[in-house]
Amino acid sequence: MSDKISIIHKSLKIRLYPTEDQKILLNKTFGSYRFVYNRHKEEKDSFYNENIKDKNLSKEEIREIYKTFKPKTQKEFCDEFEWLREIPAITVTNAIKNCEQAYSNFFKSLSGKRKGKRVGFPKFKSRKENNQSFSVYMISKNCLDWEHRLVTIPKLKQVKFRHAEDKSDKWIGWFKEAVAKNMTISRNACEEYWCSILFEKEQNIYSTIKLDKAIGLDFSPNSLYINDLNEVAPNFRKAKQENKKKLTKLQRNLMKKQKDSKNREKARIKLARFENHIVNIRRDYREKETLRLTQTYDVIGIEDLNLQGMIKFSHNAKNYVDCSWYTFVTRLEQKAKFNNCLVIKSDRFYPSSKTCNHCGYVNKELTLKDRVWVCPNCGTKIIRDQNAAQNLKENAIKILVDDLKSTLLLEQQEVMSMEDMEVNLCNSMIYGISYEVEKRSSSVLAEE
Repeated sequence: MSDKISIIHKSLKIRLYPTEDQKILLNKTFGSYRFVYNRHKEEKDSFYNENIKDKNLSKEEIREIYKTFKPKTQKEFCDEFEWLREIPAITVTNAIKNCEQAYSNFFKSLSGKRKGKRVGFPKFKSRKENNQSFSVYMISKNCLDWEHRLVTIPKLKQVKFRHAEDKSDKWIGWFKEAVAKNMTISRNACEEYWCSILFEKEQNIYSTIKLDKAIGLDFSPNSLYINDLNEVAPNFRKAKQENKKKLTKLQRNLMKKQKDSKNREKARIKLARFENHIVNIRRDYREKETLRLTQTYDVIGIEDLNLQGMIKFSHNAKNYVDCSWYTFVTRLEQKAKFNNCLVIKSDRFYPSSKTCNHCGYVNKELTLKDRVWVCPNCGTKIIRDQNAAQNLKENAIKILVDDLKSTLLLEQQEVMSMEDMEVNLCNSMIYGISYEVEKRSSSVLAEE
């Protein structure tokens, strides 16, 4: 099979340990970014109030008026406010660009051109926000000194960082060979500084898929998921509910402190660190479990769920949120691209729980209370969650086989007899899963 090269992007997030002088400059940069963003938004709002508000204008007239709006450039901002020259120039440009993008997203969301959840009207940025960040582009290709653990940031020069030990040099080796494209520096509620760097690398995109190494995962609010063997996610913990008692105590302690006092700030940081600890427990489990699944199986069948809608009508909403199912699925799809795996989503309205896995009968009278039911058609005793996982697994294989049949122009029997299939992970295809199968002649298939 001929080689095909694809451009792969990965990000690396590292903890920064700046000196006191570097902290001052970082905080100045966060404040300057916020200042430019708010100033640009203020100018845009005043232009709207003077020229468009309370006037009966058509959409075309509004567009023509907006074309006359000329925002300040990075140079004009720096000429007016000399102290902006202390920070990286790209930060000022990004603040203006991001403000314009926020307005664009709002208007597209308002007209229905933008998919997803509706975006609200852009708000002013506050210095009291817990998370502050700014981005830097056109960075040095060798901005990371792995030996001395130093990262080069414009204006700050070299800053110390920390990353996990990797004696085998498996995951760090990928980043050492890749090219750094841009970075985002952030500060969280715990007063910790982080740097996220985007890397780019060309690599072969072929992988081998085996149909017999497939699994179905049915969402479970109590145990994250149940697979087609009726097994739950191993060692899953409800992190927030386990720490609910201490979390409540810290929240009450914060509310008792006097507003704007030093003790309140101490209590806030203590609470933020504990909440960050809960987030890290979730993230650690999610990363390890998604890696295990993608390395163990070649095809993973899941369903496309509307969890926001499910939470509204559930008495078990805390468990739904504690699972972080959307993030779990997102990481599963991302890691599948690097581990010879396909994650295939079944349609949101596919009746995985109501369909009998043995005879295909659809039980329309099934309710959420029915955890075990007997099929009226074949009399089989069915465990609801296991049955749903089995259906998701078989539906994922069916989707894959159907696409192979149309791509390779083969019969069902021929496709199912193929033990190994070389699959190219690329960008487009069914249900958000991207793959492309190279055509092979029937004589080659016969030999195999």
